[in-house]
Amino acid sequence: MQRVLFSLWLAALPAGALLITACPTEPGDGDGDGDGDGDGDGDGDGDGDGDPGTYAFTSKFGTGSSVSYGGQASRHLLIEEMKGFIGTLDENSAIALAHEDIMASLVFFYDYANAGGTGEDTLTVTLPGDGSLEESTFGEVGGTTSLKEKMPGINIAWDAGVLGYKDGTMTPDEVVLDMFDQYATLVNGRALDSANLPQDPFGNDIAKAYVSPAGVDHRELIQKFLGVVPYSQATDKYIDDGADGSGLPSDNTALVEDKPYTALEHVWDEAFGYFGAARDYDLYTDDEIAGAADTERGLGYYDTDGDGQISLYTEVNKGHAVNAAKRDRGVTGLDLTAQAFDAFMAGRTLIAENEALDSAQMATLEGHRDQAVQAWEHAIAATVIHYINDTVGDMDRFDNPCDTPDEEDCYRFLDHAKHWSEMKGFALILQFNPHSPLTTADLTDLYAAMGDAPVLPGADAQTVADHRAGLLAARDALGTAEGFSPAHVEAW
Repeated sequence: MQRVLFSLWLAALPAGALLITACPTEPGDGDGDGDGDGDGDGDGDGDGDGDPGTYAFTSKFGTGSSVSYGGQASRHLLIEEMKGFIGTLDENSAIALAHEDIMASLVFFYDYANAGGTGEDTLTVTLPGDGSLEESTFGEVGGTTSLKEKMPGINIAWDAGVLGYKDGTMTPDEVVLDMFDQYATLVNGRALDSANLPQDPFGNDIAKAYVSPAGVDHRELIQKFLGVVPYSQATDKYIDDGADGSGLPSDNTALVEDKPYTALEHVWDEAFGYFGAARDYDLYTDDEIAGAADTERGLGYYDTDGDGQISLYTEVNKGHAVNAAKRDRGVTGLDLTAQAFDAFMAGRTLIAENEALDSAQMATLEGHRDQAVQAWEHAIAATVIHYINDTVGDMDRFDNPCDTPDEEDCYRFLDHAKHWSEMKGFALILQFNPHSPLTTADLTDLYAAMGDAPVLPGADAQTVADHRAGLLAARDALGTAEGFSPAHVEAW
């Protein structure tokens, strides 16, 4: 796991607070978004056409690479930086952090470009194994960007509340701020009364400051829901049909001013950057992408260009690209990693080899888009199913709480909270893909089955049975809607 030392948020913390380390997942090249928002200034990564199976394309009207997606890389990094910040506060839960200071620190990551971020902050990063990193500052990874600016309802039209969160009336931005507020209130309360920490259903102090007595893991819930930014930006903007001339109808006949790419090349690349695949993703096995193989690529990264350093931008797998591999592992007849990468490659090749696309070429490009988006959605939906299975498994162990840290096949409250919160966070972002097969009714039923918090040990037997049955029914319905086989649904 990469570790990054990030410092500017310290200005929002009281004296005595400790430095925070966090885990990035998405590197970048310092490039902007190609949509006039000014969130970066790079011009590409300097590589040209690569080997077959490598996402690398030369500028069609100039020299060097035309591939660039640093703004997207930065936002993935900001999400993981925030997760690391939340985790480190747990280690300092006795510090009387004021609610407003915690909120300010979270907003620093959420709206980095407008909350004090400069891009010049030094990153202290280590990779598992012996990987030496190429980038050393946040700016080298992707400049100064903002998650908040790219939320649906701010950057993308969104005129409804977020289904499945409280009463369903909050905008995505309001949901994020409400999640921040709940977390800040929890941590501040622990700090102010450290002698009486919140307790789990068995009367034990809850060791993690980000886990509530209700069984909500706020670190996981916040991180997973913030995946709405890469997912919605790709599916609902960059490779959408673009009635306003953006997205796939973008121009492909001339370079964007002072850039080595056309507008269509760039929007396609930005979607690829949000997916999170290394440039040579197709050369990895699923185990390698998941970081679970004893091979030279088995930690999820590889020195592809042989320069002795690992680029966080091009040579590390992250985000949903990793989740796709995790869901491919251990099942047959499914290859989400290949489906997504092959579609991104085929679409980008079509764009690179042509200028203005005729109607037949555009239809082909839309088909590649549909395949990439379907694989992406399937990776998320399958991950929701995976965590439903984990949550049900936790409930089945209610009568056997763990007595020792290394005991197996027993109930752990923190695991239950983590699994439920990952399930809910991933599920909430499924509503932001305009190409999804899921209907509003499908999503409403899914969220109703999950509820606003897990059912915990101590609940009456009928409540437990109803919640368990509801989760399994929701799991099966989601699998059917997404076209998964019952065997896959059960295996995840």
